[in-house]
Amino acid sequence: MQSAFWDYILKFHESGISVVDPSGKARLEAVYSIRDIFGADWEPDPRDPLRPKLSISSEPSYQWLIHFVRKLRELSRISGHEPVLARLRQSTTFPSASSEMEFALKLKLNGHPCKFVPLKSEPTADIIVEVKNQEVDVEITSLNLPYEDEMGIQALSLVTMIAIQAGCVAGGLWSRVPRLKELDEVRTIALSRISEAKIGHKMVELNVPGLLMCYIAPSDLSSEIPKMWLGSFVMRTKSQTPKKDRLEQMFNEKEIELVVGAFRNLAGVILVSPLNAWDRLPPKRADKNGRSFVEYSLPDGECERCVIWKNIMVDHQSVIEPIIDCLIDSPRNLSTLFQ
Repeated sequence: MQSAFWDYILKFHESGISVVDPSGKARLEAVYSIRDIFGADWEPDPRDPLRPKLSISSEPSYQWLIHFVRKLRELSRISGHEPVLARLRQSTTFPSASSEMEFALKLKLNGHPCKFVPLKSEPTADIIVEVKNQEVDVEITSLNLPYEDEMGIQALSLVTMIAIQAGCVAGGLWSRVPRLKELDEVRTIALSRISEAKIGHKMVELNVPGLLMCYIAPSDLSSEIPKMWLGSFVMRTKSQTPKKDRLEQMFNEKEIELVVGAFRNLAGVILVSPLNAWDRLPPKRADKNGRSFVEYSLPDGECERCVIWKNIMVDHQSVIEPIIDCLIDSPRNLSTLFQ
């Protein structure tokens, strides 16, 4: 039986196809493919990274969905992919499963046979890859987002998703990142205000003084919402060190390479950090004191910056250099999936 979420999403995308839409039927096919792969009963919770991608009407989101489906199809060609695919269906395990999928694709598309390792009671590697006729274990760990980043993402999609499921549209601003208790309170208030908007067939305001001010209206009254807020939420956050600067600070950090050197069979540690960039980044590599810094843009519009700490005590160049090549070559290799 198909979930209410899919009923809405499919109707949303079917009604939105336009002759001037660059992605056209390709994005509708991508949405149907995700439903077929994840199951018609799949209904992501508000924290799921896929939910806003499926629910936002924008060409970048459409292209991301098309690319995501092609990655899923390539994932299905890797031995042992089933548990990874199952974890992609859950919001709590999506980040780690996505990291494993992305890295496995980098390896496979660069000509290195690889397979996922079945989960066991004792610790095991996530992927086994063949590099120059030797098997190499790859362990992948996803770093948790800072609290403010995670709660900010949840808050920005909260009212939007509740409104969409009720056939309404919304938009407005958050003055700061809410606390968990405040997020639950906003959810309750939003449900009440959306009900009022539907019953009265009118636009209503949702105001939590000092935290949130937004507008909600039935879809056919979307013109009642001020144009600058229609379907859009913004949030004021604390100023942080830009991600690029934080990565450069880590690139200059020697402590990690000292830890790597204490493990004789550890070839290196790689930190892959996704980010958004206005300009496309051509593949670039810089080396300093046994560490490497790599950056590039991916075909789906995202960018990645990587810091690689090599083992300074044991020579593992025959392993680590081909892996770095996988990173640098990933934009070209991934583009072959999208042709």
